[in-house]
Amino acid sequence: MVALNIWRFAVSYYYMKRTLTLTVMAVVAVVLIAAISTYFPFPRPAPSQMNALKIFAAAQTYSHDLRAQGLPVPATVALQDLLAKGLLTPADVSGFAGLEVTVPSTANDMNPNAILMQVRTQDGSQIVALADGSVQELPR
Repeated sequence: MVALNIWRFAVSYYYMKRTLTLTVMAVVAVVLIAAISTYFPFPRPAPSQMNALKIFAAAQTYSHDLRAQGLPVPATVALQDLLAKGLLTPADVSGFAGLEVTVPSTANDMNPNAILMQVRTQDGSQIVALADGSVQELPR
């Protein structure tokens, strides 16, 4: 009987010691992960930018340059054309990556329904920014 009690005590002591060891190891692992993520933060993507004033100024410069050369001025100009002419940098329009964006070459902000910017998304839908400050999705 004494041997059985000693055996039960030894087994329960073993399980208690093992549980305590595993608990301490788990706490140490959590602390290490927290410390590593604090001192070595994971890289975050650069924020996207869309500088509307710079885009409109670039479109006006583009149309002014065409007029100065005696060339016809299109009704709209694509962001890709403004990038190709060096009027904008990719950082200026990083928020439009992968989208087809056009801007009127002569913005008419007097008419509240005038389109200031048109964006065609990858699924084919069109979103427009109007002079009254609203943004609308056009039917396909």
